Amino acid sequence: MFYADNSAVDGFISEMQNIDNLYCIDITEKPDEQINSLVKELIYLKMGRVVGEDETHGRRPVQLPPLLNVQSDVERLRIEGITHLTIGENVIEYIHEVRIILSENMKSQTIQSILFFIESLRKSNLYAIKISGYTPDFNRLTDFWLSLNSMPALKTIELDFNDNLCDVLHRIKRLSIENYKLLIHIKPDFNKGLFEKTDSYLQSEKIIHAYEFAISSEEEFETIQEKLKGFNHEFMDIKPVFTGDNHAFFQKNVYIDENDIRNAEMTKKNIFAHQALNTNDFGKLTITSDGTVYANPHFPPLGTVEDDIRLLVYREISVGASWRRIRDMAPCSDCIYQWLCSSPSDYELELNKPNLCHVKQ
Repeated sequence: MFYADNSAVDGFISEMQNIDNLYCIDITEKPDEQINSLVKELIYLKMGRVVGEDETHGRRPVQLPPLLNVQSDVERLRIEGITHLTIGENVIEYIHEVRIILSENMKSQTIQSILFFIESLRKSNLYAIKISGYTPDFNRLTDFWLSLNSMPALKTIELDFNDNLCDVLHRIKRLSIENYKLLIHIKPDFNKGLFEKTDSYLQSEKIIHAYEFAISSEEEFETIQEKLKGFNHEFMDIKPVFTGDNHAFFQKNVYIDENDIRNAEMTKKNIFAHQALNTNDFGKLTITSDGTVYANPHFPPLGTVEDDIRLLVYREISVGASWRRIRDMAPCSDCIYQWLCSSPSDYELELNKPNLCHVKQ
């Protein structure tokens, strides 16, 4: 609902936003008509309620404003300075997902360093470990998989769909990996017969799996739809891919408009989070096969697995470009939907655009 220029409404909202009022404000029995409409909408959206004086015995109700710990930690560390004493163990609690990229020529010493790095995350809130980068030498990585088995986090093994996939799946099965699922990346020109064979094997072995189909055009989407007729689409996802020359495809199928934003389910928690951190990137680290650590591979590295993990986290939350990348730049900073939109994604970086919407360009 939109409200015409009204000084009473502006004042009402300003008072509500004043942290000293703790989100509470007095209203008369017969408030301004637009204020009355605003209050009714807040109640309907379950974002507020009216409390009578008799219910509170004349005392103001208290609603504590949300404060993100990451903000207080950053400011405290900046003031106190970086020392082994000020960078506490609690900062690693921010980490909840780690992606490891394997390669065929990984050094044994690097593998051990990565495992030691992951082991140091036992006190964190790590719940997801993603492993990508196909390497046929699974036997050489047996110790790697056994070490990961001791971690309670869900392991996701990402594989590319190709002629060797069934052989790879057999090798993974023999490793007896615990608590894992497969994510299989598929291009539009995939062999339907091989897909049927692979899907049948996964079903028979009761392996938890999902498929991700990469598309760069509407024609590729239609091709995939035709090939997948008769299959259960419950565990299938479509991922748009930017190729450098398919801007029109993204503008038509990926960009959002005003209706998309207004119809999106949003909570106060989401809105406050969008003002302080990137909900797509926050808490995620990527480790490449040479041991380099990134918050997001689109930005410079934080360091390596040989560094103190607490220092790497501090670098990202204090001066990094990923975890705290929010919509505080034009044109988003001038938009009424600034904090309702999802956090900036990798698509913005790949398309070299500040946003992916039709509201403000």
